[in-house]
Amino acid sequence: MTTSHSDIGVDDLRKFHDAELKSLALDRNANRVVLVFSKDDGTDGRFDFEDVLNIKGSTLLLQNVVSGLRVAPDLPLTVDEVRQIIAWSFTLESRMAISSARLDAHVDDVMSGKLKLFYVDPSCGAELAILCGSITLHG
Repeated sequence: MTTSHSDIGVDDLRKFHDAELKSLALDRNANRVVLVFSKDDGTDGRFDFEDVLNIKGSTLLLQNVVSGLRVAPDLPLTVDEVRQIIAWSFTLESRMAISSARLDAHVDDVMSGKLKLFYVDPSCGAELAILCGSITLHG
């Protein structure tokens, strides 16, 4: 079953609690990222990200278990949470790699729905943030 981003709800994301990140594919030229998670029920869920503006990950291990997934603006994230996640995603070596004005513009675009923000809250392993134009969930 394919669910478009606008149809992704809290119940869809709850199915990924304790899921394991199985695969990450990045196509820089196409500004595309694909994440595949193995869910507790034995099925896979694939997220396709298009028009990716930024991706950041930390603590990527051989085993990466999800505590929770969050998607803005469709699911409840406060403006401060969105700002904090985007700021973290543009931080390199303890320095912001984005201007305050650009950060504000990205936050506004996420809150208005022009951009999407996907965040992986880790239980063990990878923390990820993806800022993009669209997200599609398959499975």
